Amino acid sequence: MSNNIFDVFAQKAVEFRQQSGYNKRYENFVTPTQREVNAEHMKPTNADYMKIIKKYGEDILASKGMQSEKEFVQHGNTSTYEHSISVTVMCLRIVAALRLKANFPSLVRGALLHDYCLYDWHEPHKGLHAFTHPKIALSNASRDFKINPIERNMILSHMFPLGKLPKYRESLILCLADKLCALSETIKRPKSRKKSDSSHHNL
Repeated sequence: MSNNIFDVFAQKAVEFRQQSGYNKRYENFVTPTQREVNAEHMKPTNADYMKIIKKYGEDILASKGMQSEKEFVQHGNTSTYEHSISVTVMCLRIVAALRLKANFPSLVRGALLHDYCLYDWHEPHKGLHAFTHPKIALSNASRDFKINPIERNMILSHMFPLGKLPKYRESLILCLADKLCALSETIKRPKSRKKSDSSHHNL
């Protein structure tokens, strides 16, 4: 998984906080989970993020519906399953880089389920995918899991400005993360899929 589009921005944000003393001034306002995300030197690994994702979304990852996403292509040669995890990791990276406060359980679960439409959108289907799939994803997610208002809005608004207006900080984070990952997945050079291509495929 490649998140290079975000790397330069994240590094600049880290340098600014270190030079300005931002971290020290706002240390008391950082939640324990944010400290977990903001590991030493603000350089957590994907493995660190995956621990958080498993903590709050293990039931989603193990579900039949989520596992079926491995068979659907999202962008380029990236499966919907891989895309959903990449977007969730990107959400956590944004929170870490900007030291944002967030509802971590909802952020993780909403991000994992934002494309839970459970079909190959490249195949003919009713309606335009960009406009219809958030509602389909929410319907499926509500059927299979307990969805709170934050997660509901995250799923419905992740295509903004094509869809609903984001009402929560977590929704805005997801909008940005989804677009960054979609761009990266679309423009990267296609390559043959190997076991080593993704650390997420066998989760």
